[in-house]
Amino acid sequence: MVSEKFYLRLLTFVALLTVLALSDVASENTLEKLLMKRVDTDVKPAAAAAVAVTPSKAKQFLASLKRSKRNLWDRSRPDVQQWIQQFMYMGFDEAVSTCVSF
Repeated sequence: MVSEKFYLRLLTFVALLTVLALSDVASENTLEKLLMKRVDTDVKPAAAAAVAVTPSKAKQFLASLKRSKRNLWDRSRPDVQQWIQQFMYMGFDEAVSTCVSF
């Protein structure tokens, strides 16, 4: 049989959990109220921000930042020539576009 000490410990544990759960719920409400108060007091009409640059100059500046498209397979580059030689050595033929296996 289960002793009375076990029931007493179980009851104490359940009571402790209940108290902790209720205190967490109460603190959440308090925190939420504090945050809501802070939001209400901090909200003020925003002043019109002064713009340092006109929109046309900003667009002109951003347009100049575009990177030119790079041709990866530029045949005049030595590394590309080396890749092509390696592919041809492996049996790849550009004209046929298939890989020939030996």
